[in-house]
Amino acid sequence: MSVLYAFVGAIPQQQQQRGVVNPASSSSSNTQSGGGVVWCDAVHNRSTSNADANAASSKLPSKSRSTSSHMQQKNYYYRNSAMQMLGKLTISDGPSANYPTAAAAATTTQRYAFEIDASKMAHVLLKHRVAYGVVCTPNTPESVTTGLLATMRRSFENEFDAEEIAQICTMNDAAATASTRSFLPTLQNLIDSTPTDAPLNEVKSHIAEVKQVMTDNIEKVLARGEQLEVVAAKADNLTAHARDFHIRGRSLRRRMWWKEMKYKLLIALAIILLLLIIFFWACGGVKCVT
Repeated sequence: MSVLYAFVGAIPQQQQQRGVVNPASSSSSNTQSGGGVVWCDAVHNRSTSNADANAASSKLPSKSRSTSSHMQQKNYYYRNSAMQMLGKLTISDGPSANYPTAAAAATTTQRYAFEIDASKMAHVLLKHRVAYGVVCTPNTPESVTTGLLATMRRSFENEFDAEEIAQICTMNDAAATASTRSFLPTLQNLIDSTPTDAPLNEVKSHIAEVKQVMTDNIEKVLARGEQLEVVAAKADNLTAHARDFHIRGRSLRRRMWWKEMKYKLLIALAIILLLLIIFFWACGGVKCVT
């Protein structure tokens, strides 16, 4: 799939020393020292929170519980990556050189991109302290991530007005997470409705199959063409041999005819000579003529 994970959270007001969290030791925490806080998150087509995953896992058979545990570890991985990314982002609550007034600083959005590893990218849309983020594959179109981030921000701001968001930002992590829990179904629906690579992969697979069929057909046509050329060459050879046979047969017939005529002439001469001999012998030689 293209989009793997989505979250809504907040960045720390001041940047501190950051560390790496062990999932086994932070199963009930949505924050880490020096990092940001993840209020609510969702994995594509999976359960949205660790508590829900643990509750569901306890009711499943051991094999299904193992699969659920694997998904929890994946969710921990995404969540800790998100918290570390948020810990790297800071913004001032008051005016600054870039934003002369506090109102301008609170309404300005900023876009960040992070490379988690070779197969995952993260995109974060930051508005004041509130961060909207997605984790996706590197080949995900920018239009998909931009549209999803914008939709997440609009949906969150539609569910919570500006005063509620400002109040949530002042709460501690547990209270803020509980206050935004109602946004989980919306977030899950948003990430599940994003386009995935499956249709594209299916089209690519179909194109590859069609290409293979066309290649096979072309090879068969070429092979058939070669066979036709061989047959045509053999037919030409047979025609040439037939012509030669006809010429040689006619010449042979002529030779045989002359040979037969020679035999006939020789026999005729022999008969004539024999008759002359008999005639002269019977008549007594020359007297018979005179």
